[in-house]
Amino acid sequence: IPGGYVSEDFPINDLTSSMMGLHLDLGFRVTPKWMVALAADLAGGGTPGITYRLLCATEGDDCSVSTARFALEGRYTFRPLERRSLWVGAGLGAETTRVTVEGSDDQRDDLPSWSGGLFRLSAGWDHRMSRNWGYGLFAAMSMGRYDEVTYGDSGDPVDVQRDDHQGHSWLDLGVRFILFP
Repeated sequence: IPGGYVSEDFPINDLTSSMMGLHLDLGFRVTPKWMVALAADLAGGGTPGITYRLLCATEGDDCSVSTARFALEGRYTFRPLERRSLWVGAGLGAETTRVTVEGSDDQRDDLPSWSGGLFRLSAGWDHRMSRNWGYGLFAAMSMGRYDEVTYGDSGDPVDVQRDDHQGHSWLDLGVRFILFP
């Protein structure tokens, strides 16, 4: 669920709508209570916001939005040896959000790809069914600012003006399945 602004006077809801996604964690337990994890949030097939829906429609195209966020996260588990446990995490990372023409590898020159850094907070509840697997619930809030935008296939990023930086956020809620908790 997106919120906030891409840049001044440009709400993120004009860029994208809510999307279904996949959340992956690959972690290493430093101690029973502390884990370092690489978190990946991937979502695609979203509907562009009104600005890009209209822009795509004028050319007769159907467009979609995808986003990818990656963060290195530290995570603390309150009762790591119990069957049920709460955990919290925080991390830093990067993100990109892209508008593309559906069913095409070509990128139109007027469609953007935004990128920047982010700060991530997460929390969850896990239930271990055995030593090898479990399930749980999680919530994650990623907050960031887009620093640059690339249009089309040029590959030449344009810096977002410093006074035009605005904050945005992504709220992720979901169910998790855990291997080797």
